[in-house]
Order: sequence, then C-alpha cells, then structure tokens
Amino acid sequence: MPHRYLSFIGGWRPAHQYDGFGGAHHPYPVGIVVACQGERSQHKNRATAWNMLRARLYEQEIEKREAAANATEASKTDIGWGHQIRSYVLQPYQLVKDLRTGVTSGSPGDVLDGELDNFMEASLARN
Repeated sequence: MPHRYLSFIGGWRPAHQYDGFGGAHHPYPVGIVVACQGERSQHKNRATAWNMLRARLYEQEIEKREAAANATEASKTDIGWGHQIRSYVLQPYQLVKDLRTGVTSGSPGDVLDGELDNFMEASLARN
C-alpha cells in the first residue's frame, strides 16, 4: 500500500499530495518495509524499492533455510566409539545386539549375510 506524501512550499505549507513513492510492502505480513527516495522519479524509486524488498525476502529465506539445516546438523549424533547401532561379537561366543532396540541374535553369520528383518521390525515398531 503506498504512503501519502505531501510536497511543501515555502513556510512549510502543503502544496499538493501525491500517492505512491518508492516504497514497497509485501502483501503478506513479513515484517519488512523498504522505502527509497533517492531518485526524482517515483517509478524509479518504486522499482528500486521492490528490488530491495525482493533482496531482503531472499536473505530472510536463506537465513531460515540455514537455521533449519543447522538444527538438522545439531540433532545428529557423533560418529565414534559407543555410538554404533549394532555390536557384533564373533569370539569367544557369537552374538549380534542392536543397541537402539535391544534385539539380539545368536547367529551373526546370518545377520552378516543380510538377514536384518528382526532388527528392522523392532526399529519400525519403536518409531
């Protein structure tokens, strides 16, 4: 919505009003308002203001996406000792234990060959 500006003549008396200026409001409430009065032409000012508004909205969207990416990165766990999903014991006894669900298997050969159905069912049931 354009603002109403007054032009003044000597003695600060209003001479005339004009609608429009080099300003822009986004139609949705995003909290960003820009104004530009650097040029003599209202059309150039308005075009410059819309470009400024687009740039600020783009920066706001980039910041929002970076915040979401940082939140995703922060939720990831460390890769290291003690953070594994499954532990395989092959000597002196044979055992495979899923540390997230607590499911155990006494035949690691089958698990290493791809028999992961019990572990997947327990994981899906947990979620």
